[in-house]
Amino acid sequence: MKRKIMFAIIGIALVVLMTAITIGLFVANRVAESTENSMDAVLGSPVDYHLMILVNDSDDAYKDSFLAGVVESSAEHRIAYEIVRVDSSNYEESLLDALDMAIYAGADGIALDAIQSARLTDKIMEASEAGIPVFTMNEDLPESGQISYIGTGRQTIGMLAASIFESIFTEEADVAVIEQSVSSSLVYRPAFEDELIAGIEEQLEAEGRISLSAVSYTERGILSAESAATELFSGYPDIDGIFCDNGKNTLGTIQFMLEKNLVNKLVLVGSGNEGEILEYIQKGGIIDASIVIDNHDVGYQVVRAFADYMEGKTLSDHISTNVEIIDKDNVEAFINESDQ
Repeated sequence: MKRKIMFAIIGIALVVLMTAITIGLFVANRVAESTENSMDAVLGSPVDYHLMILVNDSDDAYKDSFLAGVVESSAEHRIAYEIVRVDSSNYEESLLDALDMAIYAGADGIALDAIQSARLTDKIMEASEAGIPVFTMNEDLPESGQISYIGTGRQTIGMLAASIFESIFTEEADVAVIEQSVSSSLVYRPAFEDELIAGIEEQLEAEGRISLSAVSYTERGILSAESAATELFSGYPDIDGIFCDNGKNTLGTIQFMLEKNLVNKLVLVGSGNEGEILEYIQKGGIIDASIVIDNHDVGYQVVRAFADYMEGKTLSDHISTNVEIIDKDNVEAFINESDQ
């Protein structure tokens, strides 16, 4: 009887071991299949550390310019990197899965395109407790145990947008925001829950001439932004201006403006330096200005921050990156630069 029990225990142990190995191989393969570029192929010689960078696969911010910054910084600081493009259709769940894979794979460090999520905050804390430093982009999650946030804070972006409205409107005005979120209903979220809105309200309240009347939250994509703009104007037809927080929301709102004949009737402050956005600024009457985060700088600083941390250097909780405002006065220079 004892022998049978012993064989049963051994059998169970073997099953558990084989299951763990199978899961490990599956996870490793998923990580490998979802990465692009990196490691010694880029650097041409052995590297010191390995950084995994998890980004949204539909976000243009993490394409050419960002990658160029990562490549430049990785070569300079001798860091191997892997960019994992995370499925945007269910971003929170996909990001949590990717973070699990990065932890299991034993990355020396992780950088990720963060969102406001209690589950993500807990998962980052789990990585930190496992000895893996985590750096965030897009959203600052100070309660998560992250090492640093890299980028221009959303509160700062909100203040910049509000200051543009203040420079354009000479009298009282009502403005609205079309902002990317996990929800797409026309709701007003309190400022303490949204750094972007907090920044806009802080700037506008100082002068008191312009009011923030509504915030419409979108899913990712141009069509979602058109729908959000339509919904927004059905509830607030007297809005004088709109701020869009990313390129897709900006382009979707432009399409709405063209369809509804709102050219020269609505002040639009957008985000991004996509070719279409620059052309619309150049034409005039459609988009008045666009806030552009330097994605090359973000990519460069993410790798640099990780390298500095691994060398034992003290880092700031918030590493600011470059941001610019494109308007009719400087758009020609941006167009010429993008053509080169």
